[in-house]
Amino acid sequence: FPHLTTPIIFSAPMRLFSSERLALAVSRAGGLGFIGAGYDFSNLDSMLSNASSSIISSPIPTASTSTLPIGVGAILWNVDQAEQARFMNLMRQYKPCAIWLFAPKSDAQMDEWIGNLRQSSPDSKVVVQVGTVAEAVRVYKQVDILVVQGYDAGGHGTARTGSIISLVPEVLYALSMLGNTGSENIPPVVAAGGIVNGAATVAALALGADAVAIGTKFLAASESDADHALQAMIAGIKDGGKNTVRTRLYDDLRGNSGWPQNYNGRAYINDSYLDAERGVKKDVLLDKYKVAEREIDLNRLAVFVGTGVGLVIEVKTAEEIIVEIQKEADDVIARL
Repeated sequence: FPHLTTPIIFSAPMRLFSSERLALAVSRAGGLGFIGAGYDFSNLDSMLSNASSSIISSPIPTASTSTLPIGVGAILWNVDQAEQARFMNLMRQYKPCAIWLFAPKSDAQMDEWIGNLRQSSPDSKVVVQVGTVAEAVRVYKQVDILVVQGYDAGGHGTARTGSIISLVPEVLYALSMLGNTGSENIPPVVAAGGIVNGAATVAALALGADAVAIGTKFLAASESDADHALQAMIAGIKDGGKNTVRTRLYDDLRGNSGWPQNYNGRAYINDSYLDAERGVKKDVLLDKYKVAEREIDLNRLAVFVGTGVGLVIEVKTAEEIIVEIQKEADDVIARL
């Protein structure tokens, strides 16, 4: 990805919030922006078409011209064969530079997707997100880039995992010990989970990561699809470790409980969770949640953010975020 500046920053493919607008803004600022396609690809054609038109009319000077200089993220467990075929056709047509795969319902599904992507868009880099050493060991030979997501991450991830401070080094150690792997055969590792500033970025690099992926901070970017009320709430949350929780409750309340059992999501602790802790019955929680959906009551709806949310204090452009984090990282390195 010749357009990238350092330290390398990926914007996470956040379903519903990362459209082509945010992805393009991140890539134009020297990062790698991802569209969060999730598992519903009905709008993906228009988003990729818009992105392609934008790049044609205003190219990124240092970017490769063989691929579209943004990525696409897909959540696999809820995608049937017809939707997978649609996705592959779009990848063949638009050739995004990277495709981020996450949360398969089985190892076989992940293997199938990787194989199909190699045929559909051979110039696209295959990025796979993992949350355990075992997952990393299983897929590393098949991928171009490995995203290692720790427990501090907002949104969905492997339920039983560690923070990147132990997970990233152990993944790298485990891969280095696999026979004749050698460091040259270990794919680049992107650390994710709780990273919102330059200091955390430098810490991730010190752990052995080659780049970082950031979600919550970009949720509060002016180019994200999060509305002003949600962004204002995010900017007001403090003490992120205390005031967020990993849970499946919000998936159950949203009617999205099909996630594989080894996944859950980190969300802001609001009235829905507090009621559940107090023993309020499930049907009552569901009724209240349906009302909250009609009224867009963020004190009850799912707000998926990571533990780093307490350091997200204002809305900024994607470019401002990247410039700020990279400068902070340089300053931290200079002080060491």
